[in-house]
Amino acid sequence: MSSSFVTNSNHLIDLNSGANTLSITGAVAITGNLSVTGNATLSGNILGDRIQNGTTSIDIQTANGNANISIGGISNIAVFATTGEYVNGLLSVTGNVTANNGMFTNIVNVASHTGTLVSVTGNVTANNLAAVNLVINSIASDDSSFVTIEDGVNVNGEISVTGNITGGNINTGGKILGNYIFAQSGATSAYATKRVLQYVEGTGVVTYSNYIDASSIYITGYAIEIHVSPSALDDSGNGTIGTPVKTIARAQVLAAEAFETSAAGQRKTIVLHPGDYAENVTISTQFTVLTTHELVGKNTTLSGTLTITKGCTIDGLKMTNLVISADNTTGSVDIIGCTVTTAVTKTSSAYTNFRACDISSATLSITGTGTTVLVGGNYFTLTVNNAAAGVLAKSVVSMGPVTLTAGTVQLADTLIYAAANTGNAITQSAGSVITVNNCQTLIPDLTNVARNSFGGFYSILNAVYDKANSTFAGTSLNSILYSQYINADRLTIGQLISATGNITGGNLAAVNLVINSIASDDSTFVTIEDGVSVNGEISATGNITGGNISTAGVVKTGSFVTGTIPTATGVGAGARAFVTDADSVTFGNLYTGGSGNAMPVWSNGTSWYVG
Repeated sequence: MSSSFVTNSNHLIDLNSGANTLSITGAVAITGNLSVTGNATLSGNILGDRIQNGTTSIDIQTANGNANISIGGISNIAVFATTGEYVNGLLSVTGNVTANNGMFTNIVNVASHTGTLVSVTGNVTANNLAAVNLVINSIASDDSSFVTIEDGVNVNGEISVTGNITGGNINTGGKILGNYIFAQSGATSAYATKRVLQYVEGTGVVTYSNYIDASSIYITGYAIEIHVSPSALDDSGNGTIGTPVKTIARAQVLAAEAFETSAAGQRKTIVLHPGDYAENVTISTQFTVLTTHELVGKNTTLSGTLTITKGCTIDGLKMTNLVISADNTTGSVDIIGCTVTTAVTKTSSAYTNFRACDISSATLSITGTGTTVLVGGNYFTLTVNNAAAGVLAKSVVSMGPVTLTAGTVQLADTLIYAAANTGNAITQSAGSVITVNNCQTLIPDLTNVARNSFGGFYSILNAVYDKANSTFAGTSLNSILYSQYINADRLTIGQLISATGNITGGNLAAVNLVINSIASDDSTFVTIEDGVSVNGEISATGNITGGNISTAGVVKTGSFVTGTIPTATGVGAGARAFVTDADSVTFGNLYTGGSGNAMPVWSNGTSWYVG
């Protein structure tokens, strides 16, 4: 059957028989409704404002307007406009969804949520993703399936992810919780590697995982520091505070090479986090600073040998052995607040400064040249064996014993102890030079003085030691402890006094007192107010005045003859002398000379008399 029908708004074309068909090859204009219970096959267009079946419809209300889809009486489930598609219900996609902006009220997992959601098995890529809650539990295991946010994520609620979130920025007023959290900075260096922080909720513990990516963000402002932590899993970090390396050796590599935008060699401060580093380390980059931020190294330990080949600073580290082999062209070596438990050896010429170190359990051996300074701290044995070596120990709390085979040692304000009660605190060999100034040498339990052996050139100033049992086989440099005046209740002199000025004291006790250069004026002399006690000889070319002179030996005066003896009026009453030409030998007779009698004489202030 083939027919054509034309109808107006009051007529209906209705074919109810399944065996019948209506074929229309031209245009049909219907001003009313077209109801079809079977199938309608068209090769052209349907022009109208609605397609409807029950309460579900597609509406195009105006020409060239939006297409609104209503389902089950709910209007605008989906709206198609020139600006895009707007979906109020479920968007189920098996392929990719790509958009400049993806805006959703909720994004949740379809398996556990029955409300409004977006379920994606592929990738969601967007410049910005705004959501109240973002819950992603079922990201596929392959790396090609993930959520990528290029610019930023703004979330008012919680983001819970079991897969990966990668993108530009994540801004939140709450917390970021996850098994693995990492970010990238766009760094391009070969040493820039991404380290992952693993956070354990409940305990709050953060550890460094071995998950590695192409780059990592700096989370510290100290960009030229290199951080080392024994809790890092390996050396693949870039050395920032959030991505430390595991070993000091790796930090040395980073310090020696260019990193990021820093110039080569500028990244030289290595910060050691507390813990034990079981390795042997060589400092080979000049001006490296190896620090622990500890005053005295105790909690940060190097269970190995630290070898220094260039000028550097080591601060607060505890180590087993320290070897200094840097020469003086590479800068000074500063060892500050460090502890060494076994041995310190200096074999080179670098100026080396130990400050406030604890080396009380380790030997300190200096076989290299140059200057070594020890300021404060505690030291065990000190051995110096190089003629071109110089060691200054100042204000050292305790040290000893000291063995000087060759070189020069200056000890000031320092306590030196012996290894045994009958051993030497200081042992010096011939040819070496030592100065002991304001020091004490004591036996091991510090209850008594210790002996010393001086075999080279030595100076001893204001020192406390066991002189009686000490050995003086070398040459004294006759150092003088100068004071303009000595005013003491008691002055004890071991061997000799040589003075050109005044010596004034209550008591003067000496083995030998020799005064040869007293000035001729009477204002310069030796004055002893109370007494002089001398076991040996007092020899003076000037005057000795004072209270009492008491001696277990003899008092010897000058020997004179007539013409050489001073005038009695000049020396005053009570002066005594000895003459060899007295005429009379009778006590009390006036002395006249000319004969050969040797007699003592005395002055009454006017004349000399025999007696």
